[in-house]
Amino acid sequence: MSYHCIIHQQSLCGKFLSMNNVMKTVVKVINKIRAHALQRLLFRELTEELDCQYGELLLHTEVRWLSRGRVLQRFKDLLPALVKFFKERGEHLTELEDPIWLQDFAFLTDLTEKLNGLNLQLQGKDKNIGGLISDVTSFSKKLELWEKNVIQFEYKHFPSLKKTVEEQNPPQHPSNNQEYVEILSDLREQFDQRFQDFKRIFIVAQFVNSPFVEIDAEDFSTCVVKHFGEDQAAVEIEVVDFQNDLSLRTLSTTGNIWPLVPKEKYPIVTRVALRLKAMFSSTYLCEASFSSMKFIKNKYRNRLTDEHLDNCIRMAATTYSPNFKKLLDGQKEFHSSH
Repeated sequence: MSYHCIIHQQSLCGKFLSMNNVMKTVVKVINKIRAHALQRLLFRELTEELDCQYGELLLHTEVRWLSRGRVLQRFKDLLPALVKFFKERGEHLTELEDPIWLQDFAFLTDLTEKLNGLNLQLQGKDKNIGGLISDVTSFSKKLELWEKNVIQFEYKHFPSLKKTVEEQNPPQHPSNNQEYVEILSDLREQFDQRFQDFKRIFIVAQFVNSPFVEIDAEDFSTCVVKHFGEDQAAVEIEVVDFQNDLSLRTLSTTGNIWPLVPKEKYPIVTRVALRLKAMFSSTYLCEASFSSMKFIKNKYRNRLTDEHLDNCIRMAATTYSPNFKKLLDGQKEFHSSH
C-alpha cells in the first residue's frame, strides 16, 4: 500500500484556502510598516503606549503557508493600534474599517487557526497512522458541522467572526455568508479527495486502535484482503473469535493490548496490527531526525564516526527512558584502583 505524508496532504488542503482580498490588504499593511525603519519604530512605540500584547507585525510567506495563521492572528490583535496609527499619520486605509472586509478577515482568521491547530495535532512523536486518520476524519466532520452552522448564520465556532458581527452597528449578517459556506464546502471536498486512500483502511485502523469496538467482520476482512493479502475466510473467523475472547477483553483495560495478544492463537490480526503500526503516517520523524543530525554533526565534532552519529541520533529521536537505577543495581560494585 502506498500513500502520501498526512501532514503534507493537510498542508495542501490549507493552501487551497485563498481569500486574496483579505491577504492582499494584510500583506500591504505589513509591508508598509516593516519596510521603513521609522514607521516600524513609531508603530512599536504606539503599541507600547496602548499596552498591546505584541509590538510587531509578523511577515507572511507563501512558501510556509502555516505562517498565514500566525500573521492573521497577530494582525487581528493589533488591528485597533493599526487603525489609530494610520489615522494619526493622515493615511486612511478604508479596508481596515470596512464592515465587509472585517467580516472576511475574521472568518479567514478563525479558519486558518483551526487548520493550524490540526497541523500541530498531526505532528509529534508517538503518532501512529490510526490516530492521524482519526484526527483528519474528525476534522472533515467538523467542516461539515461548521458548514451547516454558517448556512443558518450561526458563528459559535468562529469567535472572531461572531465578535466582529456583534460589534458592528447595527449587527447584521455577513454579506459574504454564502461565500463562507462555499469555502467550507470546497475545503471539505479537498479533504475527502486527498485522504480517500486513508478512508479505505479506516475500518482496519479503527480495529487496531479499539479492538473491541463492534465492526462488520465481512467489511473488515475485505479491507484486510485488499491491502494486506490475507485469506478472507480465515480473517473473518479470527476477528470474530478475537472480539469474543473474554480473557483479552479483561486485558484491554491495561492500555495497549497488542503486545499481550498470543500470536499463535491470532496470527492474522496480530500481523495486520503490527504492519499498520509500523507504517510511517508522516515524514515528521524523518525531518525531526534530520534536524537532530544537523545539530549533532556540527563543525566542532570533526572526529564523529558514522557509528557514533547513528547512536547519537537514536538517543535524540527515541522516547524510551532507561531505568538507570535498575541498570546500576545489576552491575557489580565499583572498586576504585589503589
